[in-house]
Amino acid sequence: MRAYRLVKGTYAQAAFTGRGAALRGGRWNPKGYPAVYASEHLALAVLEWLAYALELPSLEGYVYFSLQVPDDLIAEVEALPVDWRALPHPSSTQDVGRAFLEGKKALALIVPSVLVPEGWNLVLNPRHPAFPEVMVEGPFPLEPDPRLRAPWQRTVG
Repeated sequence: MRAYRLVKGTYAQAAFTGRGAALRGGRWNPKGYPAVYASEHLALAVLEWLAYALELPSLEGYVYFSLQVPDDLIAEVEALPVDWRALPHPSSTQDVGRAFLEGKKALALIVPSVLVPEGWNLVLNPRHPAFPEVMVEGPFPLEPDPRLRAPWQRTVG
């Protein structure tokens, strides 16, 4: 499966450690559990970033990576928790992620995007023994349209 990872350029060298997700926790990983998030399309990766645009001023200085994850190492969520789209991230989805990360039965877990459930994100386990099999290209500079700025930075023209 082809996937894309978007990161601030200053963090490009650490983009596949899972450290950021471990520090903050995420929808599919509790704090203390390294995870690497990616999206099936670069546009979805940008949309996922825009959902957090209130925390960051712009996409300036961002880079992306193109990944090829072996299909036979990707697991699907057996059953989504009923509150999987809730904010803040519910413990139910973090429990699913914890079981995935601890079990190490698959390298990646494919999950629907909360923003566009018809789109897919991947949660990769950087501690999985097959993690080196992920083919990574990049980083490539992200060159978004200037209209993709945090809402408070837009000027009415």
